[in-house]
Amino acid sequence: MVSRFIRINAVTGQDRQAAILSARETMSRSGCAILDFQMFSNTSICFRIEMAAEDVGQFYANLLTTELRLSDQSVQALSSFADRPGAGAEVAGTLEITFLHSDPDLKHAVPAIG
Repeated sequence: MVSRFIRINAVTGQDRQAAILSARETMSRSGCAILDFQMFSNTSICFRIEMAAEDVGQFYANLLTTELRLSDQSVQALSSFADRPGAGAEVAGTLEITFLHSDPDLKHAVPAIG
């Protein structure tokens, strides 16, 4: 049963594909499950995640080794969870990454149906 929720926001100037791969590997190493994700063109990605509360501290430490710059609110939330994990509790949340670049929006051709 999920008893807590955490929202993590980050930005990066790293290549989009490299940043996504790094985030996925970081979540995997931290015991974090990716439940779903949503891409917003090439501007951002939002992962819906879940992990054991006792894994939040490791997740936070692993995030700090990436090229992601966490928002102040995210740092406070991660620190708070890491300081008081809550044995047996689960944490659900989101990891939203905004990509800083000057590339044009991605365009996908949508086939006609009919």
